[in-house]
Amino acid sequence: PEFSFEVRQKALEYAYQMRLFDSTSLKNLVNACTHHNWRFRNMAREMLNELLMDEKYRNQLEALNDSFSEKEKNYLNRIVENE
Repeated sequence: PEFSFEVRQKALEYAYQMRLFDSTSLKNLVNACTHHNWRFRNMAREMLNELLMDEKYRNQLEALNDSFSEKEKNYLNRIVENE
């Protein structure tokens, strides 16, 4: 979060293309889903939706649930419930 959204977007795109998400990058992805910049936020939300189709990443995100802010938890719970 300390980097600009442009740098964060590129890093998330590279992690997504190589499927190299770990707990830190997943936390950053969920954080990006609540960002104020709508283009960055929408890109992150699409990426998260794709990752949630993979049971491996779904389980990792569930394990990280306590580390998210309330805003992030609310968003994540809302999209998981809507599936």
